[in-house]
Amino acid sequence: MANIIRGGTVVYGIAVALLTALFAVPLAILMAAGGGPFVASAAMLLSFVALGVGMGAALAWAGWRSYSGKPAPSLHLPPAWALLIAFFAILAIGAIVLFTPLAFILPLVHIVVCLLPPLILIAAVARYLQRNGVSLTRRDLTTQFAFGAVGATAIAIMLEMLAAGTAMTVGLFGVTLLPGGIEKMQALSEIVQSPAVMVSPERLLETIFTPALVVGLGLLVAVATPMIEEVIKSLGVPLAASLRPVSRAQAFAFGLIAGAGFSLTEALFYGLAGLPHEWAMPVLTRAATVVIHGAATGLLGIAWYEALHRRTWRFVAYAVAGIGLHGLWNTLGGMLALASFSVMGQSGGPGEAISAGLNAAVIFLLVATWCLALGVIIWQARQVVRLSAQVVDTIAG
Repeated sequence: MANIIRGGTVVYGIAVALLTALFAVPLAILMAAGGGPFVASAAMLLSFVALGVGMGAALAWAGWRSYSGKPAPSLHLPPAWALLIAFFAILAIGAIVLFTPLAFILPLVHIVVCLLPPLILIAAVARYLQRNGVSLTRRDLTTQFAFGAVGATAIAIMLEMLAAGTAMTVGLFGVTLLPGGIEKMQALSEIVQSPAVMVSPERLLETIFTPALVVGLGLLVAVATPMIEEVIKSLGVPLAASLRPVSRAQAFAFGLIAGAGFSLTEALFYGLAGLPHEWAMPVLTRAATVVIHGAATGLLGIAWYEALHRRTWRFVAYAVAGIGLHGLWNTLGGMLALASFSVMGQSGGPGEAISAGLNAAVIFLLVATWCLALGVIIWQARQVVRLSAQVVDTIAG
C-alpha cells in the first residue's frame, strides 16, 4: 500500500507537469489572439505554468525519492520576519513597476509575492514546532504543500462544480413548481439574453435574488464549499500516516502546510483580478487568506489524527471547528457581496449610507475572523507541543 501511494504521487506529479506544459501553448495563443492587456495575460500564463510545472515536478521528485528509500533531510526555513520583510519589499517593487516600462517583470514578481505569505506562515509555525522537538522534513513540506496547491485544488474544483451544478438544477426546477414560476423563468431568460444586462445588471439581480436562492447560495458557500475543500486539503495527513507514524503536532503542521499550498493557487489567480490598473491591493487581500486556510486545515489535520486513533467525537469536534471557521469566513465574504448588490444602482441618500454601514460592519467581522484564525494557529501550535511533551514525559516515566 505504501509503495502504491508513493508511485501514485510520482505519476500524478509528472502528469500535472506534462499537462500544464501541453496546455500552456494553446493558452498562450488564445491569450495573444484575445488582445487583452499584456501584463495581465502574461501574469496569468506564467502563474499557470509555474504552478503546474513547478508543483507537479516537486511532487513527483519527492515521491520518487520516497519510493527509492532516500533519506529526507530536516526542514530548514528562513525566519518568518525575514520573509515578511521580503514580501513587503517585493510588493512595493511590483506596485511601482506596474506603471513603468519595467511592467514586463510583474508576472515574475507576482509569483514570488504570492509564494511568500504561505512560506511566512509555514516558517513561523514549523520553526516553533522544531524548536520544541517536532520532526519536520523538506519532503513533508514539498509533498503537503504541492498536494494542497495542485492536488486538492483540482479535486475540490471538480466537486464544487458538481455541487453547484446540482444545486442550480434543483433550484431552477423548484422555482418552476412555485406559483408563477414558469413566467419568472421566462422573464429571467429574456433578461439574460438582453445586451442591457451587461450595462445595468439590477434587473437580473432583482429577478434571481429570491429568499430561496439566497438560502441556497448561502448553504453552498458557507457549508458545502468549506466541507469539500477542508476534507480534500487535509487528506495528506492520513496518506502520510499510512507511510509512517505521524504525531499530533505533525498532523497539525501537515494540515497547515496543505492549507497554505491551497491558498497559493487562489492567490496566483484571484490576485490578478485588478490588472492592468490595480495589483497590490488584490494580492495583499489574498495573502491574508493564508491564515484562514492554514488554521482551518490545521484543525482538520488534528481531526484526522484523532480519527486514526479511533477517537470519533474528537474527530467530529476538530472537523466541525475547521469547517466552521472556513464557513464563517465565506459567509462574511458573501454578506459583503450581498451588501453591495442590495444597493446597486443607488447613489447618494440613504442607500449609499446603508451600503457604507453594512460594508464597514462586515469588514470588521472579517478582520475579527482573521484574528480568530491567527489565534487558533498560535493556540494549537502551543497545544500540540504541550501534549507532545506530556507524551514524552509519560514514556520516560
